Amino acid sequence: MRDFFSGRHCKILAGIAICLLVLLIAGSASGAFGRVFTGALELATLPFEAISAGISGTASDFFSFFEDTAALQQRIADLEQEVSTLQQQLVDYENMRQENEQLREMNGITAEHDDWELEPASVISRDPHERFHSFTIDLGSIDGVAVDDPVVTEQGLVGIISSVNLTTSKVRTILDPNINVGATEAAGRYSGLITGSAALSAEEVPQTRMIYIKRDSILYEGQDIIKTSEIGGRFPSDIVIGTVVSAYPESTGTSMTAVINPAVDVLSVRNVFVITDFRGQGAEVVDGKQDIDIFTEGMAPADADASASDGHEGGDVDG
Repeated sequence: MRDFFSGRHCKILAGIAICLLVLLIAGSASGAFGRVFTGALELATLPFEAISAGISGTASDFFSFFEDTAALQQRIADLEQEVSTLQQQLVDYENMRQENEQLREMNGITAEHDDWELEPASVISRDPHERFHSFTIDLGSIDGVAVDDPVVTEQGLVGIISSVNLTTSKVRTILDPNINVGATEAAGRYSGLITGSAALSAEEVPQTRMIYIKRDSILYEGQDIIKTSEIGGRFPSDIVIGTVVSAYPESTGTSMTAVINPAVDVLSVRNVFVITDFRGQGAEVVDGKQDIDIFTEGMAPADADASASDGHEGGDVDG
């Protein structure tokens, strides 16, 4: 410490202190010098003021950033809510559109068939492994649906109700070999029985078939429209089933089989109608046996067996 007070640095500091003291005394006697001195002090403190202002501005920007972020997040939340609301409105609109479309179709059907009682239904599930493309609808016994009720659209026949729960039912399509539908050509030139085929159901465009057609019948491929008949009481008459694609005679007897392109695409249908009642419903049918007996009457047993097979035998039938 003694070396510091006797050293060069101490003498310099003492000189600076004396100069400042002289300046202060002189400043008190001269206003002009005071102004110069004050200016010098302001100049000396200017960098510190700039730093202070910078710090203040940075702090302000920092908090403004968080305020802007909060506002942006709120705006995003508001927009997400708006999108959710619009999506729900779109769903409601689509449901309303489908309901209106179903009502329009139902009115069109009942205008032609005033004895039918219809229940609109929607397809709610499909089994991708079910080779005959059956599906489940959102109607059940609580809605008055029963086993064997026909299932249709405005375009034509889809199938029948094969099983019923309280609120859902399973539909067996016309592609299924376990379905038997009495059918006739629209002009009544020939009749037969609609039943499915594993081979035809597996086609890229699934088809069904009409069996037990009399051998001497004349079929017009690509033109003949096949409709339901009221034989057996299982289906009302005049529901369109499909169009004859091709026909061939069975080699073992007196009958023919026609390949039918269904009027309804059962793979993509979304809305259907269940016919819960119609005029003539309720004739006694046991597993389709009555229908089969009607159409096989007069045929040899071999004819019936051949007609029920999946193989395509014989040649084309000229129309």
